[in-house]
Amino acid sequence: MTSNIFGFSTWRPGDWPWCVFFYPARNAVIPNIVPPGLLLAANGLIQGSYIIALIVGPLIAGVAVELWMPSAIIFDSATFIISAIVIAVMNAPEATPEQAGAGKTNTIWEDMKVGLDFIRHNRALRRVLTITSIATLGIGAIVLLAIPHLEAQLGAGGMEYGIAMSMLGLGSVMGGVVVSRLSRRLSASTIVGGMLILGGAAIVAFAFATSYAVVLLSVAVIGLCIVMARGALDTISQALSPDEVRGRVQSAVNLLVVAATALAEGLAALLGSLFGVQAVFVAAGVVTALTGVVAIFALRSAAQLVSKVAVMGKA
Repeated sequence: MTSNIFGFSTWRPGDWPWCVFFYPARNAVIPNIVPPGLLLAANGLIQGSYIIALIVGPLIAGVAVELWMPSAIIFDSATFIISAIVIAVMNAPEATPEQAGAGKTNTIWEDMKVGLDFIRHNRALRRVLTITSIATLGIGAIVLLAIPHLEAQLGAGGMEYGIAMSMLGLGSVMGGVVVSRLSRRLSASTIVGGMLILGGAAIVAFAFATSYAVVLLSVAVIGLCIVMARGALDTISQALSPDEVRGRVQSAVNLLVVAATALAEGLAALLGSLFGVQAVFVAAGVVTALTGVVAIFALRSAAQLVSKVAVMGKA
């Protein structure tokens, strides 16, 4: 699996059978097991742990495979089994008979169409998806170009890139912690907009960094912003989707954003070869920041719904 810096991932064909079902199902069930007032904090922590796993996992795997093959493969398989057992014993609310029967006669593609149709007729959800997709285009552009940029600007190699990714993980941890505090004071739309503006500025700082310390700081800020913005966007999309269609909506959202990710990486490679890596970073930062400005206003009504749901949950 190849990580996407905005909290999504690009999948190899072999990853699809479980990823396509697991992530939408996970996102759909979270509102049913987390109190509404803690939903944004929970989504932020989940996004943070996900990014950390993508960064730390390959490092541990590389050492384990080198030292303990084939035991490392057996251990890797065991972690999936343990995860499955933990999920199986979770006390998640069961679907009502109407919800359970609604999807039994549908194929996967029919369920996907239900999700897409719901998004098409929900103005607020369309705005959430549009902002998520554009932000993915901006932030996803730096995934493929970070290594050649660091090498060209600072003469940095693989070790320096690895340390930078560790700082991304540290920023993600901080984002997961900070979002739980900010969610009590700021609306979800303000968090999304503010973090995208700050993230865009950090991308531009990364583009013009003349020292490795600035690189590390900007990458940490990007990690923090990604977790907080994505956690808030997930919270809004969950609040806008009724329980009976939430899983299908999440599947459709995943499909559309993964397409945006692929487009971002393709455009980054093409534009980087035509105009230079630094120019692409600057453009990505500007796009991300402008998307944040739009998000503050475009998501205001949707964020108010999230706040109402949280208040009702406390009542």
